Amino acid sequence: MSEGAPEGKRELKRAANRRSAQLSRKRKKQFIEELKDENDDLRRKEQILKSLPDLVVVFDSSGKLGFVSHSVDRLLSFTARELEGTSFWDRLCEESVRLLKAAFMDSLATREDGSDTAPLGSGVWELRLVDKDNSQKLVALNGVVHFAGDKPECVCTIRPRDKKSSASNDINSKKSSLPAVSIDSHQSAIRATERPMGAKKAKIGKSRDLVRISDSGNSTPESGDSESGSSDE
Repeated sequence: MSEGAPEGKRELKRAANRRSAQLSRKRKKQFIEELKDENDDLRRKEQILKSLPDLVVVFDSSGKLGFVSHSVDRLLSFTARELEGTSFWDRLCEESVRLLKAAFMDSLATREDGSDTAPLGSGVWELRLVDKDNSQKLVALNGVVHFAGDKPECVCTIRPRDKKSSASNDINSKKSSLPAVSIDSHQSAIRATERPMGAKKAKIGKSRDLVRISDSGNSTPESGDSESGSSDE
């Protein structure tokens, strides 16, 4: 009995170790599968971001860029790796920095209780990006502020501003600034120009009515033509 008891304990211990090893392998396999699924999901989202024509950036309230999509090379002479970790304010003109900072602060102030997001300002912002050669490019920015992390971050999409639409807006604004002319006054002006022409046509028609063709083919005035002519004169 004394020899069998230790042997039984050792067998139980070995069985427990086998179960623990099996459970550990099962958990490890499950963990690897979850990592693989997450990795595949990240790759898919990365492909989606790469296919977007718009530039996508993420920055915090200090302007530090936490993410820059690869489409940045369509707007600037920078790569995404060059810009990540730098200040977004360095890539904007002074006026654009002022507007964007104010919009960010407004979003923080107007955040609703229990909400994890807030729009960046009231809509699309027209800003100027600064390239490596200090040239400026007019862009339209639309963003949302997220509060779920350790600190607020702004996720924005940026696209080139359509110059044609901007020019069209300028033309429309100029047209709207012109003095309005009422329809009645316009029609009155048309009638005023038409009256002399109508009177002239009536006079010509009257003088033609006073002339007839004689049997010999010569034109002879009707009776009273001289009087009519003198009266017209």
